[in-house]
Amino acid sequence: MPRILLIEDDADIREGLADILLIAGFEVVEAGNGLEGLALARQVRPDLVLCDIMMPEMDGYGVLEVLRQDEELLLTPFMFLTALASPKRQRQGMSLGADDYLIKPISQGDLLHAIETRLSRQQVINQQINTSLDQVRGNIATALPHELRTPLSGILGLADILIEEHETLSPQEVLDLAKDIQTCSKRLFRLVQNFLLYTELEVTRNWEQNHETTITQDVVEIAQAKAEVWRRTADLQLEIAEAEVPIASRWLRKIVDELVDNAFRYSVIGSAVTVEAHPQGAEWRLTIGNHGRGMTPEQVAKIAAYTQFERHYYEQQGVGLGLYLSRRLVELHRGSFEIKSLPHRHTRVIVTLPYPPEESDP
Repeated sequence: MPRILLIEDDADIREGLADILLIAGFEVVEAGNGLEGLALARQVRPDLVLCDIMMPEMDGYGVLEVLRQDEELLLTPFMFLTALASPKRQRQGMSLGADDYLIKPISQGDLLHAIETRLSRQQVINQQINTSLDQVRGNIATALPHELRTPLSGILGLADILIEEHETLSPQEVLDLAKDIQTCSKRLFRLVQNFLLYTELEVTRNWEQNHETTITQDVVEIAQAKAEVWRRTADLQLEIAEAEVPIASRWLRKIVDELVDNAFRYSVIGSAVTVEAHPQGAEWRLTIGNHGRGMTPEQVAKIAAYTQFERHYYEQQGVGLGLYLSRRLVELHRGSFEIKSLPHRHTRVIVTLPYPPEESDP
């Protein structure tokens, strides 16, 4: 039985509405003002909130604004039912995140239809969210343990060789084993760092945008280092204009590192990997291109954490975090992230970051 929180300061109106909802088969929780409504919302976790606007203690706009900042209630359907019918009032309510704006007086049929429509729509949204979560859980269950186990097994196996055969190994063989251990360790370290960054951005939501800038030399350094890792320095083509990039160095280097790594990983040896960066009006644009597997429009639309496409076919390393984290970092800086790709032909990733507006003199 869906639970509706009814917030209305007029006792007669509240009682009449509650009777309509109860007869229609809803469970009803009543509040006489905004503050009481907020407390009840946090206590009972309603399936829908039906709220007046003009109330003592806290008006309906205030209730909605607070609820939309609560992670456990921000997706709860919220409907205004008010006599304030002006377009300006309606726009104000919808801009705050209201799902509907109903005008008093309203017929019983129209009220119930609006509520049932919103609850049905929310059910679809919840199903889509659960499907996405199930997909992420499945990807984590299959990809993450494998990716953790592989470098760990390499480190342990190579270390065992050093321990058991150290008396017979030549200095060159010891050095080669140490380099292999280092390679496995770096792979594991990268995976852990990406997981921690994902947690920082999506789970703790401990994020605050700043207006730091970084010189484009960071782009050059990361791209060249990545080309050396893949032993493809001849394939790297740079066209970088000197500029200050409107993002902190930590985040710029992470974005470039992941995107250039993908460009080399999924392209043919001997083909060009291009990295272009330059200011463009009030924005800074980074374009990274390669010739290789490419992506379908459906795959581009489904980019998410812990998702790799056709992993069963290509058996590539990784858990699909790099591309997702790059896009997320760009979005958090109010930038745009676009992928243009033709399957089995080429891919171009275009990152655009806006320069912050200059502060005007007081």
